[in-house]
Amino acid sequence: FLRFRCTTARDFLLEMRMAAQLIRPDALVTANNSLNQPDALFAQCHLFAYNIFEMSQAEDLVVIEDMGTQPRRLADGTTLEGGPTYAQLHAVAHGKPVVACTIAETDYHTPPALVRLAMTEAAAHNTGYLLWPTWPGDQRARMAAAVRPCADWLRGHADRLSVSQPRHDVVLLLPFENWVNTKECRATFLARELRKRNLQFEVAQEQAVGSVLGGARVLVVENAETVPSRMKDTLRMFAHRGGTLILGDKSDWADRVRAALTPPSVVLEAPETVRVVVRDAHIETLVFLYNLNIERLSSFEDRVTPAENLRVTVTVPFAAVGAVTASSPDPGALNGTLPHTAEPTPEGGQRVSLTLPRLDTGALLVIARQ
Repeated sequence: FLRFRCTTARDFLLEMRMAAQLIRPDALVTANNSLNQPDALFAQCHLFAYNIFEMSQAEDLVVIEDMGTQPRRLADGTTLEGGPTYAQLHAVAHGKPVVACTIAETDYHTPPALVRLAMTEAAAHNTGYLLWPTWPGDQRARMAAAVRPCADWLRGHADRLSVSQPRHDVVLLLPFENWVNTKECRATFLARELRKRNLQFEVAQEQAVGSVLGGARVLVVENAETVPSRMKDTLRMFAHRGGTLILGDKSDWADRVRAALTPPSVVLEAPETVRVVVRDAHIETLVFLYNLNIERLSSFEDRVTPAENLRVTVTVPFAAVGAVTASSPDPGALNGTLPHTAEPTPEGGQRVSLTLPRLDTGALLVIARQ
């Protein structure tokens, strides 16, 4: 019955899509896929029949409305972020575009620095950001002026983002079909910890694991029971070429992942509130940096604590490095060429090191192939 109940929305959306496209062939159909909290990925299937794996089959794009994890730092030092959730959504969305709207404390008035942070975080994770601009008249011009530069900045990089792919030193197995047996998704916690440690990872369901393991050095699974017997050949080949399987039910699992990545493809020396996401294209490597150390003071005010002198060391998959440039939508941010050093790696790439003087909300480093 649970499985049947979670197909009813999919079937409804499919009929609506077919009817809409009879009227207009290029009509697009989506819905609110819920997921107001990241811990609800399995639970909402049980409680409300929101099953994103099923619904996305009938949607042209997957919209997540009102996700309560507006990226920011709380007064007690806790940080919230959406990146780990976006990684899981792409694993279950059947290749459909993912769009998210994040809010804080059920308030649709998000102050401007937090909007820029959310937009940058989403772009780094191949996700569109949906903003509800419900600002009252006396705030509208100021808020729009502060947010617009980020929209223009991302639009200016749209072409390179569309041809780049997130780097994955680690693949995290998401056994989504296990939602029938439990309301708790252990992979949600594992993804959160991987992102917190700035390890470059991709989430994949069983059917897609084989296609993404080729570029990975580590496969993380919840526990031995979640590895189906039909994956044995895939795992045997992965181990044969030096890959490491790590069980996420061990207390030291994250330390073991870090130890297996010696060295990791990107090392960041910065405050623990800074995140780094690497994306690769044929002619360049993109390095997104964003700063979670932003507090929400009110519906229209926030406080940014910048990170300074961030040291980034990243491996790039080409033999010679050209220019390294930085750009950011933040007022007064560095936009231009960055000094760097490069050393060859045994695999034929280059290990590039540089320092970014300051990070307010977000920045993009472009390392070009020579």
